[in-house]
Amino acid sequence: MEGEPVCPFNGDHKLPYEKLVIASRPEAAFNHLPITAADGKVYARHIFSIPMAVPSRKPPVVPILNQYGFFPNQCLELFARSLQPNTVSVGFETLLLQSSSCFVSISD
Repeated sequence: MEGEPVCPFNGDHKLPYEKLVIASRPEAAFNHLPITAADGKVYARHIFSIPMAVPSRKPPVVPILNQYGFFPNQCLELFARSLQPNTVSVGFETLLLQSSSCFVSISD
């Protein structure tokens, strides 16, 4: 394997990646680790995940944010495709994958 992409990363088709924008209030800067480098610039960080069996289903972001020192207790997810704890989920497909047929029952 040469590490070559299996599809082009430009064009009008669906892309095999997404951008994640994280925002917070200015006062939150005192509660979190700085995201700036020593030169004062903010550089892109990359988060990779294994594709899920259900199309368009993304992994929960909060556990990933926890690894960087962010512990959000109130979140807003735009274009959401599922419901997450402590998150206002906005999107046409928010309830689509909440069917009981998408879950495995846990017996005591």
